[in-house]
Amino acid sequence: MNQTLLSDHTAPVNDIKLFYRTAGSGSPVVLLHGYAQTGHMWNPIIPDLMKHHTVLVPDLRGVGGSEKPCEVPLALVKGRERIYLEHFWNGFAADPKRSVSEADRQIYANAYALDGGMRAGFQGKVITGSGHWLMDEAPQQTIPAIMEFV
Repeated sequence: MNQTLLSDHTAPVNDIKLFYRTAGSGSPVVLLHGYAQTGHMWNPIIPDLMKHHTVLVPDLRGVGGSEKPCEVPLALVKGRERIYLEHFWNGFAADPKRSVSEADRQIYANAYALDGGMRAGFQGKVITGSGHWLMDEAPQQTIPAIMEFV
């Protein structure tokens, strides 16, 4: 994708600066990346969406170009970010040979290797008595945890 189509921005959100990119005009479409990726993952679809929409693509808190919140001990993965991320790219793919491309893996590994870049993956909370459907199975635990995080 032609990176000149995207405009880079930052915005203060709570106690950090959130990095995001915009393109196009029209009704807004916000594209959120998953763990072990950055907003870069959406590059293949942005040219089509921007024809009719304002596309907003943030790097989530603690990831990529967004600020990293307070320090957390990360000694176990420092210098081994790629090895750690490979677990997600390969282990959760239906076909690891067709999951995240090598070029994108390098982009994401470099982004997560930045100082504090892995922190977002380690910030979490266990919601007891719940599986994947947190808001349905345990809203009384999930809502306060989300409100504390944001």
